[in-house]
Amino acid sequence: MPAPIHPITERHMKRRLITLAIPLAMSMAGSAHAALFDTFEGLSHSDTEGGFVSGDDLLAGYSFDFTLSEATTLTFSGESSFDFASLGLYDGGTLLRGWLLTPTSGSDVTTFSLAAGDYSFKTIASMVPGTASLTSTDGYYAFQSAVVAAVPEPASYGMLLAGLGMLSLVARRKLNDAA
Repeated sequence: MPAPIHPITERHMKRRLITLAIPLAMSMAGSAHAALFDTFEGLSHSDTEGGFVSGDDLLAGYSFDFTLSEATTLTFSGESSFDFASLGLYDGGTLLRGWLLTPTSGSDVTTFSLAAGDYSFKTIASMVPGTASLTSTDGYYAFQSAVVAAVPEPASYGMLLAGLGMLSLVARRKLNDAA
């Protein structure tokens, strides 16, 4: 014959399961990310930019301007069907970083930090002297930049305090039941 279940265990089992389930559910909630791109050529900057262009257009260069409202860590990846196409990240007229994108290099991925301010991605057709001209060559280029670090939400602290309050309430009831 099975041993009888203690009445206190049955009464508190549901409460204990709820006490365990709530923090578990809260820990699985995703963290928030905020895109801090304020402007892009007068429009909202999307995470991915690119297009199909001719070599002549690419030689002229494209500029993708954006503003960061606060210091941010970004990740960057890019690719191109053009031989020796490059993309540079500029702060005003100063080149901060550059990427050489070729059909065989695949997608170049890097992470870097930027302070708040105005920046631009600029396409440059060729960084290598003596390479073939891109004139009248059709192809594509694409690049993606995204915010890396999670942005804490003020509500997170409220939920943390509420959870700690619930734990202290459960501990207090447990002590009162034992007495």
